[in-house]
Amino acid sequence: METVSGSAETMIILIVMLSTFALVGSIGNGLSTFVFYKIRDKTSAQIFILTLSVIDLFTCTVIIPFTIVMEYLNYTIKYDAICKLYQFLITSKVPLSAFMMVAIAFDRYFCICHSLRRIVNPFRTKVAVACMVIFACVLGIITSLNYGVYWKGDGQSASSQMGNSSYQYSELIEMLHVNGGADAEYAQFLEFIQSQNATNISLPIDPEQKEAKIIYTGECQVNKIILHKSFVPVYQKIYSFLFVVCLIIGCVLYALIYRFIKTRRSKKLKQKLILCTYTHGNQGKDVTKSAVIPDDEKHKNKESHHLLIQEDTPKPINDIHCKEPHRFSEEAEKLRDEARAANIKTAFMLFIVSVVYILAFSPAWLMAHHLIPTYKVIFYLYFIYNVANPFIYAFMNQTFNEHLKQIFKCCKK
Repeated sequence: METVSGSAETMIILIVMLSTFALVGSIGNGLSTFVFYKIRDKTSAQIFILTLSVIDLFTCTVIIPFTIVMEYLNYTIKYDAICKLYQFLITSKVPLSAFMMVAIAFDRYFCICHSLRRIVNPFRTKVAVACMVIFACVLGIITSLNYGVYWKGDGQSASSQMGNSSYQYSELIEMLHVNGGADAEYAQFLEFIQSQNATNISLPIDPEQKEAKIIYTGECQVNKIILHKSFVPVYQKIYSFLFVVCLIIGCVLYALIYRFIKTRRSKKLKQKLILCTYTHGNQGKDVTKSAVIPDDEKHKNKESHHLLIQEDTPKPINDIHCKEPHRFSEEAEKLRDEARAANIKTAFMLFIVSVVYILAFSPAWLMAHHLIPTYKVIFYLYFIYNVANPFIYAFMNQTFNEHLKQIFKCCKK
């Protein structure tokens, strides 16, 4: 990877950062995976979260340490298979995490906004997970085929100038940069060979030969040997576009969920905030009264709920008292504050999901498209998404916390 700062200090910071991600992420995702695996009769949401936890756990225990080694070695490795394996893992895991985020957003949208339709069930969830895994693996395979430790450049114009000769590196690089195009790519290869402490190179190239021979470089880089060079730019644009699509879909779905929840809570609040009506005179009639019904079983430490009691309701209500107007105003204000706090909490959690995704992937996405300078430390911040996922989807989940407490209690016994 081309970087602005390749100093030893940058490498130390990068290793410390990635090691921290690996440690924290392994613990968090390990607990999340263990707890959700123990749950019987899993819901669709729990299946999605369990799958995401397994992906993130694999990332923190395998892919991040693999990345540390590759960066420390500056992508200089001996075997082509290892190079392709790393590129497969890194480029299949990243979109798979994004796909899972969108899948969880769809699951929550259908379960909350269309709860009566039963669109999502455990079987369909497993099928969706399998399809996403297959699609992510296909993306990883295509990317890995474009990398290797061997290099093959277009030597047609280079051979017309150089023929079968031995040149100094400085002369070759200058000649190839003048031509531009494919030869500039060949010059980049020569610069790498020169960095390996060699002094000259013999190029037995036939002037009639269109392509140079495949040469072993020992550096894991784009080589375009298997895939045609015209295919690679198109594929890279499609691959990058997937992240933008996932981000837009996720934000839209969470916005719809929040809007639905806010609307439902507003309707319930209006039902609870009907004031006591007092009528005077012979012709006056009470249409609606606000009654207090004690419910000791469910609300032992809370005040009783206000319910709408129609006068002609056949069910008898005991101990009904209409509260004082000023007292009811205080209760109404309290209900408004509680509803407002619930809306803020819901919005905050959904906001975190989108913000973490944006903060994690945007810098790397911009650097990959050369829109901003490339810094390794900032580039690899996208791994923080795998570390944050268990805290967003698991530790903020009340069911997860209850199961986790039960497991710890059983361990103590």
